[in-house]
Amino acid sequence: MRTLFHKLTAGMLSAVMLCCMTQPLLTVSAAEAEASAAETFRAMVYDAWENKKTNVVISNLNLTVDQVTDLYYDMLYTDAKWFYISSAYRYSMNPWQRSYVGSISIEYNYSIEDIPAMQTEFDNAVDTILRGVQSGWTNAEKVLYLHDYLAEHCEYDLTYTNNNAYTALIDGKTVCQGYALAMCVLCRKLDIPCYAITSDALKHMWNVVQIDGKWYHCDATYDDGAPDMLGHGTHMYLLVSDAYMQADTYHKADDWNYFAENNTITCTADDYAQAFWIGALDTVHPMPDGSWYYAKAVDPTTVRFADQVTATFSRSRLMNETETFGTVKAAWPTQNGTVYSICYVSTQISGDTVYYHDATSIYKRPLTGGSSEKLYTLNDEEKALGSIYGIRFDADGNLTYQIMAAPAFSSADDPEMDVTFRTLKLTQQQSETTTTPTTTTTTSTTASTTTTSKTTTTTTGRTTTTTRPTTTGTTKTTAPTASETTVTSTTSTSRTRPVFTFPTYPTTTKRSATTTTQTTSTTTKPVTTTTTVTTARTTSVTTATTTRMTVTTTPTGTSRTTTKPTAPKTTTTTTVTTTTVTTLPKQGLRGDVNLDGTVDVSDAVLLARFVAEDPAVRIEAQGIANGRCSGDDLLDGEDVIYILRIIARLV
Repeated sequence: MRTLFHKLTAGMLSAVMLCCMTQPLLTVSAAEAEASAAETFRAMVYDAWENKKTNVVISNLNLTVDQVTDLYYDMLYTDAKWFYISSAYRYSMNPWQRSYVGSISIEYNYSIEDIPAMQTEFDNAVDTILRGVQSGWTNAEKVLYLHDYLAEHCEYDLTYTNNNAYTALIDGKTVCQGYALAMCVLCRKLDIPCYAITSDALKHMWNVVQIDGKWYHCDATYDDGAPDMLGHGTHMYLLVSDAYMQADTYHKADDWNYFAENNTITCTADDYAQAFWIGALDTVHPMPDGSWYYAKAVDPTTVRFADQVTATFSRSRLMNETETFGTVKAAWPTQNGTVYSICYVSTQISGDTVYYHDATSIYKRPLTGGSSEKLYTLNDEEKALGSIYGIRFDADGNLTYQIMAAPAFSSADDPEMDVTFRTLKLTQQQSETTTTPTTTTTTSTTASTTTTSKTTTTTTGRTTTTTRPTTTGTTKTTAPTASETTVTSTTSTSRTRPVFTFPTYPTTTKRSATTTTQTTSTTTKPVTTTTTVTTARTTSVTTATTTRMTVTTTPTGTSRTTTKPTAPKTTTTTTVTTTTVTTLPKQGLRGDVNLDGTVDVSDAVLLARFVAEDPAVRIEAQGIANGRCSGDDLLDGEDVIYILRIIARLV
C-alpha cells in the first residue's frame, strides 16, 4: 500500500513538473502588483460609496497606511461628486500582516437615508447651472462663467464647517474645499479636465484646469475674497500660471499636492494675461450674443482726486474686443473724511437693462447706453448704517442691496463692521436673457483715499475695437421689467465679519502689476510715509499726502437730497432684523491647542482641563479654533478624544 502511494505521489509530481516545463515562467513585478492592488482598491471603495456601505475589507491587497491614504483622497477629491463622503475615515491593520491595512470604515457627512434625495437635489442644481452655458463659448469662457457663478452664489463659511460641493451649490456657503470640489464637478460635466490642488502649509485648496491642452490655475475662493460683497468678484487667480501663483503671497509654497490621478501637472502657459476680465471687480454677465457685460473700475493706483474714481460700462469678447457704453463717477466715503480710490460699482442685468449703484442710490439704464433712472436712495436711517457696496438679484427677481459702514484702518487689528442686506421688490415679467438671478458674492476691499465729489454718469458713443461673428442663445428667466417698478425695502440682517484689503497682482511675465495705494489728503506740505495694514488677506498700503486735495466727509449731490425712492410709483417700507455672528480664527494645525506646532498628550490634557472649566487654564483663540476638531461647533470631550486619536494615528 505504501509502495502504491509513493508511486502515485511520484506520478503526480512528475506531471506537475512536466506542466511547469511546458509553460512560460510568469513573474509579476512589485510595481505591477501595487498598480493592480490600487485598481482593485478603487473599484471596491467606489462600490462602497455608491451603495452606501460602511466597511470595506482589503486585507488581501497588501496596502500600507500611506498607500491607502493617498488612494482614498485622490479618489475623493478627483471625482468630487461624492459630497456625502467624509474626508475622515477609519482603518484597522491586518492582524496577520501588521504592516498592511486590513479594512477601512467609511464615514458619511449626512444620514445615509437622506443621501439619495440630496443627490437628486445636487444633480438638479448642477444641471440648472450648466443650462447657462452657451454652445459657442470656448472652454476658457466656460471656466469664466463657472468661476463667476461661484463668486455670485457662494460666500466663505467663517464657521469652517461646510466643506463639500453640496454646501457650495445648494447651501451657498462653504470653505475653499467646497469651492474647489464644486468647480471639479461642474468642469468635468463640461468635459473640461479639472483637478484639486492643496497645500498643507497654506491650509488651502484650489483648482487646475486644462484648456486646449494647457494647464492653468483657478482659485474661485480667493477671487471671492470675503464672505459677502454682493455683485463683486476679482479675477486675479483665473487661468494663471505656476510662476504667477508662486509669486503670490497666498499661494507660494513648496508642498503643492495635486489630486490628479497620477497625472503630472505643470502650468507654464500665460495665454490669458491680457484677457478682458483682468482687473475687473464686478462679476461679468453673459449676454445672448456671446459677449460679456460688466463695470470695470479705473485702476486705483492712478487715482489722485475724487472725480477720477470711475467705472466704465463695458461689453467684451474673449480676445479684448471691447465696446464701452458710458462711465459712472462715484466715490465711497471712509471714516477719516476722505474716499476710497476703488470704485465699488457693481452691475446686474435684466433683459435689456443694467442695474447698478453708487454709495447711496440704485439706478437702471439701457444696456446700450443712454440716460440713467434712479430707482432708490437710502433713507436717513440706512445712511447712518453706511454705504451701498453691492447688489444682486435673488431667485424671485428682487434686488438685494448691501449696506456696510466704512472700515477704519488699523495696523494692529482686523477691522470689523456690521453688514446689512435689504431687498427692493420689483415688478416681474418673463424676459429673454442669459442672466440667472444671483444670490451672494465676494470680497470687501479697502484702497486709496482721496477727496469726494458728486456722482455723475457720462454716456459715450459706442466704440468697437474689432468685430467677429457672434453666437446667440437665450434662456427664459423671471426678471424685473426695465420700466414699471414697485420698490419695497424689506428684510435686513446684520453680522460682524473681517474686512479684507484688495490684494495686489504678482508681477510676473505679461500680466501687469496692480498695487493698492492709499492717498490721504491734507492741507500741509507734502509728506510721504508707508504703513502696513495687517489683515487675513492684506497687502502693504502706501499713504501719500498732497496739498492739492480738500478733505470732505461724505459725497455730495442729488444722492443725498432725498430720503425716499425717486422712481415713478414708488413706496418704501423698511423692516430691520439684526443678528450678530462671532467667529473664531480659521483652524490651523488640528489638535494643536497649546500652539507649540505639534499635537501630543499635552494638548489633550490642556483641552480636557479647559473643558472641565479649570480656572487656571487659559487657551488662546487660535488654540480654541485648533481644538474644535471633531466636526461640530462645540468644544467638549469629543474633541479631547479626537486629539488622542490623532496622537495614536487613528485619524
